[in-house]
Amino acid sequence: MASWYRGVITAAVPPSTGLAITGAQTTSGTAAAGATTISLTAATTLTGTINQGDSFVISGVTYYATGTATASGNIVAVPVYPAVGTTIAAGTTWSSYTIATYAAGLVSVGGGGQGVCASQDASGVPGAGRSDLLGVTALAASLPSGATLELWLLNPLASPLLLSSYSLYQSAWNGQTLALASVSGALVRVKSGGTAGTPSVFYWAD
Repeated sequence: MASWYRGVITAAVPPSTGLAITGAQTTSGTAAAGATTISLTAATTLTGTINQGDSFVISGVTYYATGTATASGNIVAVPVYPAVGTTIAAGTTWSSYTIATYAAGLVSVGGGGQGVCASQDASGVPGAGRSDLLGVTALAASLPSGATLELWLLNPLASPLLLSSYSLYQSAWNGQTLALASVSGALVRVKSGGTAGTPSVFYWAD
């Protein structure tokens, strides 16, 4: 029988506010290829805090904040995923800032911000077994006001460690067991209703 990741989601749901931006949005300083931090600025004001899971776009690439960073002096140094592929010059435009609407964290295997249920091989590598799951169940012991559960399914032959590998299957999910077939992974997510708070969600798969 396949062994499955399971766990508890206890990461805080982000508040509904993030960075406040006015004026042209550009990078502050150069981000070399391979860098995992990008400094952002704005021509008039850049204040507030960017939360883990918030995202922005530079030259067609979407970067996700992997931690929390607070702006100071109109600049915020953001830890990002993925790492910079091609060097980003100072003054490069950034856009499409999106505040995270899910519990903090990209994909946390076995618990944390967003719970992955994926088959594992003997060495514990998720997704390597490629065994199909039979069903996924979640129990929301508590949720912040307005927050809901969602179930996302792993796309065929995709890595279970990347958020982009999943597609929404069930929104406003009440956590009841969903029978599935020919799917080798699933992602349980807590979607914010606009109020900050810390959920307690148990999830498992068979």
